[in-house]
Amino acid sequence: MARVSVAATYPPSSSSAFKLFLPFQGNPRMSFTGGSSASGIVGLPRGFDPAVLTWERLPETGEACIGIAINEENDTLSAPYAGALRGVFTCPFMIWVKPNPGEEDSFVPCTVKDLEHIKSWTLVREPGDQAFGWWIKDKQYNKGTGVIENVGVDVRMLVVQPFPREDKRHIDRWMPGALHRLFISVMERQKKNDGKSVKMLAEARVALAKVEAEQTKLVEEKLSLVKETVDALSKPPGHNRRRPTSYLEDMICRQGPEAQ
Repeated sequence: MARVSVAATYPPSSSSAFKLFLPFQGNPRMSFTGGSSASGIVGLPRGFDPAVLTWERLPETGEACIGIAINEENDTLSAPYAGALRGVFTCPFMIWVKPNPGEEDSFVPCTVKDLEHIKSWTLVREPGDQAFGWWIKDKQYNKGTGVIENVGVDVRMLVVQPFPREDKRHIDRWMPGALHRLFISVMERQKKNDGKSVKMLAEARVALAKVEAEQTKLVEEKLSLVKETVDALSKPPGHNRRRPTSYLEDMICRQGPEAQ
């Protein structure tokens, strides 16, 4: 199988990395060459080939995948979106930065024109240097000068036509934790022992545990509400019940029969 570089679409040190694009694109020098099937991952919706989600192969035009969406009104870029592939954008390098303290407002949204601009980037710098690059916040791609967090090599960005919200494949309808489980499965199969990979895997497990704890709490609250409702309905008529009264009935009770 051809080697596919999983180039950066977000900085690896971002604590919200799993919410941004594909969960395992944080390390631009990591490649997946097969053997990372995710067919058994809990929560992945039907209609997606796990081999595409794990970057074992690139999707074909029209195929379901996760990628960048282009705002039709102003050409700005945002991610992640589940949708049908429109095209694959490639460039030799990609620089991801973090704004310097107090300089977040100096960043402006990226547009389709910026996809063409980064094709001219040829200078590869190191993390920690100051440079012009991209930064993602609240699913929005932005550009400006800051501290380099990562440098992508042989970048591939998938541009998609997002699925409508009523479509079960819409990313907001995925089971919570599905992307985390996918990422963890891939990383465990790769058995990478370098410090960055170990850290990413540990962060993924912590994030998944948090998601699962939140879901467990939500389920427990719903079950408790159901139990309370069932208990209330199962009690005999008049047992510790107070009939709800209207404003008029309350007034009658207070003023006596003569008020009628």
